[in-house]
Amino acid sequence: MKQTRLLVFVLPFFAAMAALASKPALAAAADTVTVDEQKSLDSIRVAMAQRDIPGAKDLLAKAAQNGSPDYEKQYDRLELICHSLEQFWKAVSDGTKTLRALDEFEVANTRVVVVEISPDRLVIRVLGENKRYTLDNLPPKVAIALASRAMAEDKRNFVFVAAFHLADKAGDKAEAARLLTKAKRAGIEVGTLADELAVAAPAAANIKIPEMNQTMAALLSPDRWIELTGTGTSIERSSLAGAKQGPNGHLAITAAAQPRVIAFQTRLDGNLGCRIALQCEDELTFGMFSGTDPQQANMVNVRAGLNVVEVARQRGAWHGRLNGQPMEVESTDITTARMSGHIGFLLPANCECTIAAFEIRTR
Repeated sequence: MKQTRLLVFVLPFFAAMAALASKPALAAAADTVTVDEQKSLDSIRVAMAQRDIPGAKDLLAKAAQNGSPDYEKQYDRLELICHSLEQFWKAVSDGTKTLRALDEFEVANTRVVVVEISPDRLVIRVLGENKRYTLDNLPPKVAIALASRAMAEDKRNFVFVAAFHLADKAGDKAEAARLLTKAKRAGIEVGTLADELAVAAPAAANIKIPEMNQTMAALLSPDRWIELTGTGTSIERSSLAGAKQGPNGHLAITAAAQPRVIAFQTRLDGNLGCRIALQCEDELTFGMFSGTDPQQANMVNVRAGLNVVEVARQRGAWHGRLNGQPMEVESTDITTARMSGHIGFLLPANCECTIAAFEIRTR
């Protein structure tokens, strides 16, 4: 079978692996990863699995580089994988830029035709059917085919594509193992990457985040979100200081010394539905907060980590789902199910949060 041309990256990756290999052997004692360390490692894995490379880099930068021996080993390995993924997705982007409508290229020995191409969408025709993709749902074979257009051939490509299969939500660890073996046989240093084969992906890595589009990116603009404080006639709706929207459309919210209600600026009433993808390092509550008293709310409890939360109100009845599973919507004692207010969440003190997706409908 003809092989698809893979990627080549002239990077300090192998120098880093050599440095890692030169570290003293880790002591057998005190080799247990703590709960907080595991939480930090898992958050990095989730970001990479969800193709949020800026988020993964940010988490790596914030995570402690020193800890238990096994933690340090995993941290170094994830750092190498993240560096590879950044270059991989850059190559995908560069390869996509070489295409125009009606161009043909090969994906896994099948010729496909470009129907439509834009910075955030690719439509190709394959076997008589149009396939629509974004970065979030781009299949591995298509991603590799696109990246191959931007890079020359090199045996080291096996390592980089293996890293993609190790980390990505659509990756294939059997293919990663095959590529790592092929790289070693070709004399390429693979460091400790093979150790990641035995690591089970965190549950949040398989959560399906709604795809980003221009409408959603506009909803996630910092100026569409506010902070609610006070009660009654003294309620204040202030701009969201310190929030920043990344190139991937995600809205990053900085930590504050006090808990605060972060809300979508539009005040809503009647029937509604909302879906949000939240990445938070602590538990929080999400739902409808009263427009006259933020302490009144209809809300669901959301665990730490990455979660997709859905709430809907139909004829005064609330329904909720957390990562696809039914979730009870709780109400404070003095609230009513039919009250008007703002969709948002209560962010704990000293806690950062990222909104990775947001959709809202009224009817």
